[in-house]
Amino acid sequence: MTCWPLVLFLNAFPFLLLVVLVCSPILLIQGNQAFKDKQWQRAIGFYTEAIKLNSNNATYYSNRAAAYLELG
Repeated sequence: MTCWPLVLFLNAFPFLLLVVLVCSPILLIQGNQAFKDKQWQRAIGFYTEAIKLNSNNATYYSNRAAAYLELG
């Protein structure tokens, strides 16, 4: 039995953690800017991508909900 998939995952883990810690806040900032610019659909897209990277951040969900409310 080989554990190469596990070894590869563990070696990639720091990179994956970096993606979550760096990219999801950047997506939040982009979503917030789109929201300020009243680009609701674009904001929703950014927040959704942030949620895909980090589904434990309530801010992403609440901001996306606010953008959906603005859509009507």
